[in-house]
Amino acid sequence: MRTPTDILSLASALAVALPSAGCRTVDPQAKSETEILLSTTRTETEELPDKVDKVPWAVGQWAKYKIVSGETPSVVRYSIVGQEGEDFWMEILNSDYYQSGYQKWLVSGIDPGDPRNIEGLQVKRVFNWSPKSGQKHSVEMPGIATGLAETALRSMALDISDEPGEAVSVPGGRFDSRLLKTDVMVLGMHSESDVWMNGAVPIWGIVKTAATDGSHRMELIDFGLEGAEAKVPDPRAGKKSPF
Repeated sequence: MRTPTDILSLASALAVALPSAGCRTVDPQAKSETEILLSTTRTETEELPDKVDKVPWAVGQWAKYKIVSGETPSVVRYSIVGQEGEDFWMEILNSDYYQSGYQKWLVSGIDPGDPRNIEGLQVKRVFNWSPKSGQKHSVEMPGIATGLAETALRSMALDISDEPGEAVSVPGGRFDSRLLKTDVMVLGMHSESDVWMNGAVPIWGIVKTAATDGSHRMELIDFGLEGAEAKVPDPRAGKKSPF
């Protein structure tokens, strides 16, 4: 079975198709917004046991993660904001000290028995939107973003080994988790990670990931089974990215 361990990393990379930050100057507003997102964590202090039954995808679910890679932290938040038949609309917010932006994906092929099984997952459409740019409409990315997501999904080779379960603490609380050790090849790039998963966490079921070489880690900040709201505005009729 394939799981979305490194799809999260892919989504983080795709989440913001903003102007290239050739000069990485801290933006005070972006920094402030990111720190607010980082500080808003779960208020429940009771340890959350692992669920045997996975939470099926449903409109309203969301999960927010802190990513540490480099000198400053960033935040990625996944929200299920709509449904068309068996397909779901997912919005991805990516925010750091330099910029922030959204993507909106139309995702199909979710396994209702195990939403973390991405064997048949497809990204049908991708929209991009940057609030700070003053854009009143999102822009559909018909080629690059969708093609990259599809290529990554199809080229993923994932070797998973189960380790004994253990409790893990993250900013969002303490969770009973199953520890998976993954050896992943995505788009020719090799990565080994430890992944802590809990079936009660919606969307991907991931509590924490950590690269074995220490280069990056991702930790759950907060989540909910309802309350997600669409932020990305509708695109202008017929408007698509020229790329």
